[in-house]
Amino acid sequence: MLFAMALCIKGVLFAKLIHFFFGLLCAGLVYFLAKALFGAREALFAAVIFYLMPLTASLSGAANIDLGTLYYGLAAVAVFLLYMNERSLRHLFLSGFLAGICIGTKVTGVSVLSVLFLLSLWASLRHFREGAWGAAQKILILGFMALAGFSPWIARNVRFTRNPIAPFSLPLLGWQ
Repeated sequence: MLFAMALCIKGVLFAKLIHFFFGLLCAGLVYFLAKALFGAREALFAAVIFYLMPLTASLSGAANIDLGTLYYGLAAVAVFLLYMNERSLRHLFLSGFLAGICIGTKVTGVSVLSVLFLLSLWASLRHFREGAWGAAQKILILGFMALAGFSPWIARNVRFTRNPIAPFSLPLLGWQ
């Protein structure tokens, strides 16, 4: 949807510019994550190496969605790490919402939500020692917030195809 608006406003160049900025935002998130784990100097190296990788550099010049998907996936993981440090439920809510947006940008974003489910399970059982019910609550929060983040794409699919999970079909429910 974002690229469609960009194409209507200024054409292909504007869509490419949006994708370029997603690449820069990804480099910023790599810096943030690496700084939290290793330190500022190593984080700068990580961000530069990430952006100078041939795949990242070539994708930055194209009107594609891959760096947008990566951005929302990295943002979801970064916010989840903030949840782990501060144990604030607002970070868990935001992490799930960003994972939902990641799924909406590209179907492969489901892997981000799967990783967040596993991390949440581990954090609840091992790190916070909340027990099975606490782990289930955290996974449900992530799932519902991911559904909220993904809901605009579900609504669009229902509007245009009458199938909320298009392009996948589920004939049993009448979704072709």
